[in-house]
Amino acid sequence: MSTTYWKSIIEDVKMGTPLIITDSEDRENEGDFFVNASVASEFAIKLMLNEGRGLICTPISPEIANKLGLKHMIEENTANLQTAFTVSVDHISNSTGISLKDRLATIRELANKNSKKADFLRPGHIFPLIANAGGLSSREGHTEAAIELSRLANLPDVGVICEILNRDGTIAKRGDLLNLAKKYNLKIVTIDSLKEYLIDNIKYEKIDFPSEYGHFELYNFPVGEEDIVVLKTKGSLSKSPLVRIHSECKTGDVFSSKRCDCGDQLNFSLKEIGKCNDGLLIYLSQEGRGIGFRNKIKSYKIQENDIDTYTANKILGFENDLRSYDHLSLIFKFFKINRLRLITNNPL
Repeated sequence: MSTTYWKSIIEDVKMGTPLIITDSEDRENEGDFFVNASVASEFAIKLMLNEGRGLICTPISPEIANKLGLKHMIEENTANLQTAFTVSVDHISNSTGISLKDRLATIRELANKNSKKADFLRPGHIFPLIANAGGLSSREGHTEAAIELSRLANLPDVGVICEILNRDGTIAKRGDLLNLAKKYNLKIVTIDSLKEYLIDNIKYEKIDFPSEYGHFELYNFPVGEEDIVVLKTKGSLSKSPLVRIHSECKTGDVFSSKRCDCGDQLNFSLKEIGKCNDGLLIYLSQEGRGIGFRNKIKSYKIQENDIDTYTANKILGFENDLRSYDHLSLIFKFFKINRLRLITNNPL
């Protein structure tokens, strides 16, 4: 798709004009109506009810799910595609919750930045879906596509999607979707084309970065709520560059803590990458195995009583390791890396 076409798609999202999102034949092979929740209209919801005929759901980011206290519907997800349903909701202003007016009110309030947990009744008639934090680079679903499109339009991380069925109840296929798009003058976006657009248009800042380990280029990629920092050697990379994926550790990286060897690993990696002048170090903001700096200090306090890290994190209510590497595929594609030599002390 051309740049002009993508501009028109983003403009449609901003204006609340519904789109049809399609995925690949080897996945669900279906089309969904999509509109951002903050600009959803009666027309859009009516279209989903009359022409979509599937389940009306609201994709949300993990951050919004956490803010509104929307937890997973069940603890063990055995769905074929691991669709992350939360408990269904209605807004407190609803009457029965099922009418077009009530459903639209719930949808719009999910996107309201001032909404809070107490504003929603559980269960209800709208089904939130928690998008994967890594977006389409981690899960190629309509849920993640809805959030990616919302972000491109600078709208809240809340979408509305509805599977499109034919009148006989069968899944609408490509020909059916083309006819529907023509009937209502709607655009069709494929998940594959959206992924390509995101890779080609990833936002970043780049500066020249001389250091004691060599002359690097520093890239900062703001991906969702995270800043991914990459130090890359100057010039082009080989077909198999040296790569270190390093999770942030303030106590080790900055203050040379004796509780861990993170700082030593960081310095060793930069030295090796600088020496060969062919590679990059990816610095991920996931302190303390993903629990954050404040909780890491609490864990350290517990560990002063001869308790190991795993047990201390359990006492605080965390799993052993919450780190995520979901965004790395986006970074590797940006730098056109298909093979690499990995610096790690965790071969598995």
